[in-house]
This record gives sequence, C-alpha cells and structure tokens, in this order.
Amino acid sequence: MSFAQTVGNSTSLHISALGDSLTVGYMVGHGYFHQFLARLRREYPDCNITAENHGICGDTARGGLRRFTQASHPVPQLAIVQFGLNDAFMGIGASDFQSSLQRLVAEFQRLDAQVLLVPPPVLRDEADNSVARPFIQAHVAVAKATGALVADIAGAWEAHSQTEDLWLFDGVHPSEQGYTIMADAVWSALVSTP
Repeated sequence: MSFAQTVGNSTSLHISALGDSLTVGYMVGHGYFHQFLARLRREYPDCNITAENHGICGDTARGGLRRFTQASHPVPQLAIVQFGLNDAFMGIGASDFQSSLQRLVAEFQRLDAQVLLVPPPVLRDEADNSVARPFIQAHVAVAKATGALVADIAGAWEAHSQTEDLWLFDGVHPSEQGYTIMADAVWSALVSTP
C-alpha cells in the first residue's frame, strides 16, 4: 500500500524525523520537515497527524543510531531519516556512513515503519560537493538494498539552482526557498509514488 493510501485510509498517523540541522530547519522559520508536515495536514484534514522532530545540529548517522530509541517512541508509521553532511565533513568514511544509515533503516523497518531517506542538497561550492557526493549516493544504495523510499533532493535542487538563491550565507544550509524545494521532493517521494 502506498503512503498516500495509508494516510488517506487512516484516522491517525505518527511521523518521526531523525536527522541533523537540515531536519531542525537551521536558521529559517520553516524547514523542510515543517513545510512537508503542514502540507500533509492540509491535504489530509481527516487524519490526526502527530509528529516529532528529532533533528540535532551537527549530528551524524552514528548519532542517529544512538538516539534511535528516543525517535521510535511512540512507534512511527513513517520515519524520515536525513544525515550525511556532518558525516562527510567530520571524516567518517562513506562506507561507514552507509552501514550506519542501513542499520537505522533496518531498525525502523523492524517496527513496521515506512522509511523515507532524505539526502542532503547540492552545496554551493563544487569542492564541497565532491566530498559530499558519495554520502548522497549512499542514500540511493541503502534505498535499493532495503526497499526504503528516497527523496530526489539533488534532482529537485538542480531544477531550481540557476534561478533562486537556495543557500544561506554558509553555502551549506538551505534558505527557506531551498527548504521548500526539499519539502516538495519529500512530498513527491511519499505522496506521488504509486
């Protein structure tokens, strides 16, 4: 059953988001998770949707594993998992990151939660992108291995990067417009998937 069918046929839905500063919505009023949640509630007003944002600035996938118990109570029907940039720039190997990410997905799936992976967006600096790229690709590999969904953040970002300023001053964290693009990609991965 697709996510759209699940939420459309449910009277209640609990969502847990586990991630880093991008899940927090660092330095903006409404990050991607807040925007996605607001849209979901508008589109499905008859479903009592509860959510917990377990984003922590500076966290890694290993940190997410340590916080899994907190993020899994109450048990979510949907788990949104977003990590990668801190792992990349703290010197954690891409294969170690992929292993931690896959373990997180397996833990949520053990609880029968549907899992959506949210890779980080493209960065302003190409040298930084070359460091981050293997961590973005790890999300796709984990999705293929586990059957988790993955949001096409990079594809959505590239479609807008020539026309809007999508980053804050640091060239890493999205602007509110950048978070809107992320929210749209999350929506597409979940609600537009048959």
